[in-house]
Amino acid sequence: MAPSLQPLLPGEGLVDPLELPGPEELHRTPLLATGYTLDYPFVDRAALNWTGMAPKLYVNIFPPSFNGLYVMGMIEASGIGWQGRYEQAELIATYLTADAAAQAAFRRRVADEPWPDLTGGYRYLGLARMSYYVNKDAYRGAVRKARTSLGAQR
Repeated sequence: MAPSLQPLLPGEGLVDPLELPGPEELHRTPLLATGYTLDYPFVDRAALNWTGMAPKLYVNIFPPSFNGLYVMGMIEASGIGWQGRYEQAELIATYLTADAAAQAAFRRRVADEPWPDLTGGYRYLGLARMSYYVNKDAYRGAVRKARTSLGAQR
């Protein structure tokens, strides 16, 4: 990093790159990043079953209370890309359109059975930025199995 540039610390807000100190040529490619800290300040942490550094959700989507909140995109894995998020959306849609009996059976399984291991045997570091890491194959398999349990054909 150029000595005249300072990193933007969490909570400091946005900075117009043209107002940064130093020569203009250093500011021709502004980059934006959200960082690795999960933060949903508009939702009470209890509603997301927040445990430690992240919400503890069934397949990183459903709070065990099934309170009507569904989280999409809280996954990171090598190669999971948009397909993983698409499959999350399919699972949520399948749950929401399932009949009452299928929804109730799904909620019972989430409450009563062990949740699937989404790590695929990897031992991720105990860091905030890795608190939602999954193994692509293990995750996608768990999501497909959950959809099938709700009656999805594919």
